Amino acid sequence: WKSDIVNKNKNSYLLHISPGKEYKLPVNGIHGKKGIYFSSEIVKISQCSDNDLWLPVNKASGIIYVRNRLPGDAILFRYGRKSIKKLFQELGITRDMRDLIPVVCDNSGIVAVWGSVFGFKNRVAERINYSDRNENKDVILFKTRQE
Repeated sequence: WKSDIVNKNKNSYLLHISPGKEYKLPVNGIHGKKGIYFSSEIVKISQCSDNDLWLPVNKASGIIYVRNRLPGDAILFRYGRKSIKKLFQELGITRDMRDLIPVVCDNSGIVAVWGSVFGFKNRVAERINYSDRNENKDVILFKTRQE
């Protein structure tokens, strides 16, 4: 990684995630938003609420990054594979918002769709296993703040 962010156009982004570092999503005035910033940190699972997006440290495979959706993207749920396009339609995400919703990935593929950044539901891949809430488990907690 030579840079933390790569832009293809105004709605495209790719951010390599490092705990403790803050990043800005390229929303620039869309839906009245001036700036949305997010960061990640390693915490115990007991510090996470039900609405937080978190990933168990031991389930992350290699580099974690956040990007916009790409054609052909799909996430694997317990009941099977679902295209990100179809998921966004089911969540009621408008076309103009779809390229802004963060998709969290690692070396093995899509880990989560971070919908709560814009008020939608987070969706997490089956391999993450949100049902295992061992209080001593270290997790990567994703946090946001708005300007």
